[in-house]
Amino acid sequence: DVGFQTVYVNMLKWWIGYADIDGFSVSAASQSSADFISVLSTQMRHYAKQLGKHNLFVVGELSPSQTPFATQWLGGVRSTGPLPRRLQDALDETCELYQDLSPPWSGLLAAYPAPEVDNIRAVASGAHQPRAFFGDADFGAVAMADRATLAPHSDLQATLTSFESSSMPRLLSKLGGDATGDAWRVQVG
Repeated sequence: DVGFQTVYVNMLKWWIGYADIDGFSVSAASQSSADFISVLSTQMRHYAKQLGKHNLFVVGELSPSQTPFATQWLGGVRSTGPLPRRLQDALDETCELYQDLSPPWSGLLAAYPAPEVDNIRAVASGAHQPRAFFGDADFGAVAMADRATLAPHSDLQATLTSFESSSMPRLLSKLGGDATGDAWRVQVG
C-alpha cells in the first residue's frame, strides 16, 4: 500500500531528525517488497543528507541462501533479468535522489545473513563455544556462499558491523550490572 509506505517513511524521517539517528536495521527485510526497501533506503538517506548526516546506515536482515533474487534488495539493485515493474518504477522515481548519495545506491547499504548472525548471537551469549562458529562444514559453506552473493552488491565490510538482539543490551553494555558471567553485546567488524 503506497499510502502506508509514505506514512512509514515519513515517520522514520521524523525520528532521524528528532532523535539524531545514525542508522536503521530492517528486520526481516526480505519480508518487505524490494521496491519498498529501495524507496525506504533512498528517502531516509536523502533526508539525512539534507540534515547534514552524510552516512546514514541502512542495513537489513537478508540471507541470500534463503531469499530468491536477494540482490534486488541490496545496493545497486541488480538482477540477472529484467527487474519487476514495481521495483523498476521505484528506481525511476528515486533516481535523482540516490544518484546524489554516496554510494549512489537505492537498496540496503548492507545486509546481514540471519543464520550467521544467529550463530554469532549463540557464541556471544555463551550457548555455543566460539570454535563452533564455523565448525559445521555445511554452515560454513552456506555462510561463504552468502558472503559471495553480498560482496558485489553491498558493503561487505559493513555487513556484520552490528546486529540487533531483543534479549541482549545494545552495544557493549552488560546484562545485570556487575554480575559475573554477563553476556556482552558483540560488534563484529
